[in-house]
Amino acid sequence: MDYNIEVIIKEEPSSSDECLRELVPKKRAKRTPLTVNEKQIIVNLYKYLEQSSPQNERNKMRLHTKTADILNIGTASVYRILREHARNEMKAPLETKKRPLFSEKISEIEKSALRKKVYSFFENDQLPTGKKIMQAVNDDDSLPTFRRTTFQKTMKHLRFKYVRINAKNAMIDKDELVIWRRNYLIKIMQYRNEKRPIFYLDEGWINVGNDFTP
Repeated sequence: MDYNIEVIIKEEPSSSDECLRELVPKKRAKRTPLTVNEKQIIVNLYKYLEQSSPQNERNKMRLHTKTADILNIGTASVYRILREHARNEMKAPLETKKRPLFSEKISEIEKSALRKKVYSFFENDQLPTGKKIMQAVNDDDSLPTFRRTTFQKTMKHLRFKYVRINAKNAMIDKDELVIWRRNYLIKIMQYRNEKRPIFYLDEGWINVGNDFTP
């Protein structure tokens, strides 16, 4: 794959390095592997500088440094990429698998069970503190065992928050969840008063071959 130097330099380029810097991307905020296109841009710029420099200034080390300075990358990266290009080894970076968060590993059934653990404290007229809830969850063999930090992150993911009640931190639903539930109940009441048919949908499936003939 060959990229023309015009990807970086448009029309008649100036000999000024400041002009070149304006035409190339700024330094990336986060260090990420270079793509094949980005590597090719580095090669193209190096070749352009090599061809446009006077014969007595075509020192490889100086060209490496100048290329790195214009592109805001390390000199070692320029050297490595030029070596890859010479060996025809420029490849796309390997995709790294993102480790799922603990909260993403929990099933919807388990999430529902965690919510019920919190609500059960209110039903029993007890204050649902984080310590009590986590202990109740960890004592339940049907639920995962949590550490304190992971438990707090998971409950935050489930839209719970802490409030100060009787000098203790109690866990309750976040405001947006309370509003959503309230709006849902208002709508249901309205539809029932209007005698509308209400259908409750959930995950499910129909087996092929089932006979639904009355």
